[in-house]
Amino acid sequence: TALDAGALEDLRNRVRWIAQYVANGEIETADHWCEAALKVFPKRAEMWNDLGAVRKLEGRWAEAEKAWSTAISLDPKQPAALYNRAVFERFYRLDRAAARKDFERFLTLGASFDETLADRMAEEKYISSTDRPRSGFQHSPGLPEGTLADRDDLLPGLGDDSGGLQQDTE
Repeated sequence: TALDAGALEDLRNRVRWIAQYVANGEIETADHWCEAALKVFPKRAEMWNDLGAVRKLEGRWAEAEKAWSTAISLDPKQPAALYNRAVFERFYRLDRAAARKDFERFLTLGASFDETLADRMAEEKYISSTDRPRSGFQHSPGLPEGTLADRDDLLPGLGDDSGGLQQDTE
């Protein structure tokens, strides 16, 4: 069923609040809000993407990957989740083939991103797990400049209304 205007506004507010908690370094609170939002919106890919982003910040790698995979299963064209999982696969799991598949799917969507990442994704040399990109995850347009930009974990989707928040079927 489609989201009515009230539910859509509730979803947007929750996404913005989660982004603000992340920007303030209140990761545990952001995690709580993700869990609460998923109880109300369990079939919204952007909420699963944001849970993945928060779990990644908490160092809960397997749970982050699972959340991104859930987001992609709910919406195979969810750009933020495709992007995040591709970066995770390439630079943390070192699975070039899986990363390439997700990144190519992401590119077909026409979403904007840091083009230097494409070069890093295509590098042939072995990248060790200690050589993680400082800005591998893109800055979310929904966040003020300088909030997550100082972290290693810039993630699209957090607070970004363009990441899939439109009236569509739930």
